[in-house]
Amino acid sequence: MDKTHFNEQPWGIHWFRRDLRFDDNPALSLNLERTHGRTVGLFCFDSKFLSRDDFSHRRFAFFIETIKSLRQDLELRGGQLLVVDGQPDEIFTEIVRQASAFGPPKLVTFNRDYEPFARERDKRVTALLQGLNVDVVTERDHMIFEPHEITKPSQDKSPYQKYSPYLKRWLARFHEAEGRRRVSPFAGATRRGAKDKKMFKLAWADVFESIPEKLSDRLEAFQTQNIKKFQGDLPPAGFAAAREQVAQFAKVLKDYARDRAIPARRGSAELSKYFKNGSLTLAHVIQDLKLADVEATDSTGPGKFLKELIWREFYYYTLYHFPKVEQGAFIEKYRELKWEGGDELFRKWQRGETGVPIVDAGMRELAATGWINNRVRIIVATYLIKDLLVDWRRGERHFMNELIDGDLAPNNGNWQWVASTGGDSQPFFRVMNPWVQGKNFDPDAEYIKRWVPEVKGAAAKLLHEEEADRSRFNYPAPLNKHSVQKTKAIDLYRREGSQEQT
Repeated sequence: MDKTHFNEQPWGIHWFRRDLRFDDNPALSLNLERTHGRTVGLFCFDSKFLSRDDFSHRRFAFFIETIKSLRQDLELRGGQLLVVDGQPDEIFTEIVRQASAFGPPKLVTFNRDYEPFARERDKRVTALLQGLNVDVVTERDHMIFEPHEITKPSQDKSPYQKYSPYLKRWLARFHEAEGRRRVSPFAGATRRGAKDKKMFKLAWADVFESIPEKLSDRLEAFQTQNIKKFQGDLPPAGFAAAREQVAQFAKVLKDYARDRAIPARRGSAELSKYFKNGSLTLAHVIQDLKLADVEATDSTGPGKFLKELIWREFYYYTLYHFPKVEQGAFIEKYRELKWEGGDELFRKWQRGETGVPIVDAGMRELAATGWINNRVRIIVATYLIKDLLVDWRRGERHFMNELIDGDLAPNNGNWQWVASTGGDSQPFFRVMNPWVQGKNFDPDAEYIKRWVPEVKGAAAKLLHEEEADRSRFNYPAPLNKHSVQKTKAIDLYRREGSQEQT
């Protein structure tokens, strides 16, 4: 670009966050259209994040691969992505200051996020940019309906606390014209599959005489640092990989209602890792799997899967309207339950050494791969809370340390559902029996034997009976008796929940 005319040509920055894709990106598309292609990409990653207690080196490695895939997709179209280390407030201030000789950006765009931290950050950064005379435009992206759009019909428009009425209202809105429009094929500049190499007409080198140290690209440094902590296998990352996963899932969607809870069959979608980084949105999946015309009463694979996608939106919705859930129980009377399970029980659960085969298989798969299917997540979580009587928040944090798809709202929502502390969760007196669960969902012990190799020679029946002796397989006895622990758990909720909260 001829820098002598730079001031005369407005340029923009698209701030990537959890929308790590070029395709079907509404805020990026708007930026390209308004600046006539004079758009550059920015991702701000604060290295202080590496010290968070819920940080996952596996998830960060996958995130880095996703960023690399995004960068390649932008470069194919002439674009650039700068990955910096620093708070966005500091970074944007530095960009405006350093680029002042050539004119600061006229526009910053980003797609909205709904977590408490993100909302506060975005409010702060927006005020900063507007104070610097930079236009800020945001778009809806990863949710079909934003949290403020689904409310009770009452005069105060209060939010729902239960999934069923939320689902009914969500589906009603979905079948209106605006709802259908939101899952129709994207028509913006970043339309799916666009390959115009002249789409981007600006590079970061055009903005600065030389890139300031504060704005130097740090992606390679982040990767080098993280490799010291994690060198395991990762699934393919990025938009193309996500679309391929959707295509593979489409082949087994009809059997989803039956197979999703069978861990040996891998019948679930396994799309959550792509939702987490925004390589994929719910709109993409609804389009590709033709879910728009599925009836609400449909209990087949497509109907069941659509309802699971809506559960995901419900958990973001809950976190948005009731941010207290990030720190503790939604139900106030359960915020200070006195858990008796200690560190040693928690460590045995983490390592998959509980003596309950289905639980140990799940925890070992989690440690090895960063993923387990939803039924097994429920089994291992229920066991930690209701059998070992360990605070559910410890399990929630451990999942975030391990899961490649770890995402605050769905993870918190699922743990509070199991712990009976959420706004819409299973009743505390319903306690899953892990032995029955193992028998029902892994009857031949195929999954158990895959992840607990010491019991490969055992009959399946032996692995589903609590009282069976498995010592000859060098496998430990159960840590406790389920019926005893179930009674203790129910008594805990009744006793603590009935006390006046101070």
